[in-house]
Amino acid sequence: MQNSNKNQKILKTSTTLVDLSDVESTRRLFIFYVTSYLGSMILFYFAYKYFNTEYVGLQLLYSIGSALIIGSVLLAQKFKNKIYFIQFTGFTVGCLMLGQVYTGGYENTGLYWIFPFQFAMFILLGYRWGMISSIIVFLLSAVLLFNPQYTIAKYSFVESSRFLASLAVIDIFIFTSEFTRYKSHQAMMLLNSEKEIQANTDSLTNLPNRRYITSFFLDQVNTKNSSLLPISIIMIDIDHFKKVNDTHGHDAGDRVLILFANILQQSIRNSDLVARMGGEEFLIVFPNTQLDEAEKITNAIREKIEKTSFYATEETPLKITASFGIAMAEQVKELESAMNKADTNLYAAKRSGRNRVCIVSENTQPN
Repeated sequence: MQNSNKNQKILKTSTTLVDLSDVESTRRLFIFYVTSYLGSMILFYFAYKYFNTEYVGLQLLYSIGSALIIGSVLLAQKFKNKIYFIQFTGFTVGCLMLGQVYTGGYENTGLYWIFPFQFAMFILLGYRWGMISSIIVFLLSAVLLFNPQYTIAKYSFVESSRFLASLAVIDIFIFTSEFTRYKSHQAMMLLNSEKEIQANTDSLTNLPNRRYITSFFLDQVNTKNSSLLPISIIMIDIDHFKKVNDTHGHDAGDRVLILFANILQQSIRNSDLVARMGGEEFLIVFPNTQLDEAEKITNAIREKIEKTSFYATEETPLKITASFGIAMAEQVKELESAMNKADTNLYAAKRSGRNRVCIVSENTQPN
């Protein structure tokens, strides 16, 4: 069970999947840029329109709001982590809403502009913080509306109560929409993630499979680049495995493969990776490992396999050994050729007697 959990963790953490957070971040970032540029221009226009008029409060509100939003979006373009600027803009929108309540807007129409602001705040902050912020805005708005001494604008009781009721209904609708949309996307992404993991997992041994290595592992190395180098690659083949299947049946062969996979998994470090490439062939990846260290670890694995008791049935013991080929990549571009070289070295080990580890180069003969 421990090995199974470790394999699933490897697949979930290293497989390059477009998860829900990526989808949400992309959506939020797009809306952030669109609403920020458009909103700041609109605010700047109204600030200019009310210049040298009796609406001094509105001019200040729109000028400051426009400056804060455009400053936030410009800074976001310079920094990798943009979430803080998105959140800041969301809170700025909330402050603009309260400013509209306080000033009353143009001819006391400011309350009408608050409703579209609600949508922007929920999307920028997410359903959870959007709801918390909207509740704060609602409560502060109620204080301002029912205490005329705190505001420039004057509102009737009917106007204030109808506005707050409408605001509460819209808040509930937006929260429900955002929450259910998020949960439905979460369910779909989880389903896609599970399918992706299944497609990259060997069903018998629960190890990553060849598709994982060729489709995702190489991308991971390219992404992390030099942080994993040098990488030692070990190709493994169980000796005379066909004879096990032919003599004792495929059920016995499956039991051998499962125990063999467990031995490999138990023998590697947390930073290493073991995969089943198909049939009786396996692969181990040793990141940040030189050839001599990889050879030492591999020989220990080979000896452990040789000493392990395998059984075709409870009464029928089997002698199982394996052959190993090793190669190393010192650069990312050498990784595929290192895998091919390790495979070549594996067959050199089998030709030279099996149950051995081979590192073959122009000046080195099989061990």
